[in-house]
Amino acid sequence: MILSKYLYEYKINKGGVFIEKKYYIYKMFDEEEKLLYIGKTTYLYGRMNAHFSKDAISKQPWKLDVDKIEVMELNNQYDIDIVEIYLIGKEKPKYNIVSSIDNCEPTINVKFNEINKFILNSPVKNDVYEYYKLDHDTKRKICNNLQIWNKKYSNTDLQKDNTLSLTWLKNNSNYIDFIKNDISNFFKHKCNLRSHEICWTTYDNMKDLLKGKGYTKGFVNKNESLSVFNNCKAYAYLRNDYPSDIQRENKNNIDVNFYAIHYLVKVIKYITVDLDEELILFIPSKRILRILIDWLGKENINMFK
Repeated sequence: MILSKYLYEYKINKGGVFIEKKYYIYKMFDEEEKLLYIGKTTYLYGRMNAHFSKDAISKQPWKLDVDKIEVMELNNQYDIDIVEIYLIGKEKPKYNIVSSIDNCEPTINVKFNEINKFILNSPVKNDVYEYYKLDHDTKRKICNNLQIWNKKYSNTDLQKDNTLSLTWLKNNSNYIDFIKNDISNFFKHKCNLRSHEICWTTYDNMKDLLKGKGYTKGFVNKNESLSVFNNCKAYAYLRNDYPSDIQRENKNNIDVNFYAIHYLVKVIKYITVDLDEELILFIPSKRILRILIDWLGKENINMFK
């Protein structure tokens, strides 16, 4: 599960960064679409990590059966308090303790407005390595249609392995404008493309921090269909993901570094192979760039300054 984009969905004020609190109801389902659990949170990333930590799974092994998580964003705390109780009483999820108190059901119909609705894949069952074993010819075709902007940073804080991870973004807000300038320079001067031909991806709740004039509308989150890249000729990947302990344990036969680039590989393969179009790529994270180059093969990469 790619949960990291939901980190920091609560009110903070650190280094001039202010991020809005949000209100979620979530439902957990198994492979047969049977409802296992309903919960609420204002901090989705932290709540999901708590649900699927080693300790939580050892105490509640049923979480290994979770296949998908449906998330609804509501308006406020009152809404999620009321809707959680209502849905538990109405839908009787298997592992909610309160659902086993008695057999009564609500006699009223609660109507509520959803601001947003999306699906999270199971952190245990989700296979992020679909593209791990791409054959040599496919990798070569990717490289033939791919150019990477070789932006070199002299500042040591921008060269660290955790640069552009969520933790780094939280603690290094003083570099946000610096990165935004590079993004703008990439799209405006290195690529010189129209607005509908550029795309960029970061953590969902960091997009307002990293958006800028001329490229804001090109934001793509990781839940969207690949079809949003049909006209994309330049792409900036502004993430640096690390797998959780659970993901490491369940993928110990795979290079865990590939977790960090699996979505990026999915996108560039779609554009350069499936669509057979050329793509210019910007990756500010030194770690992500290194992993991608090693995976594709250094001898095949076309870098430009």
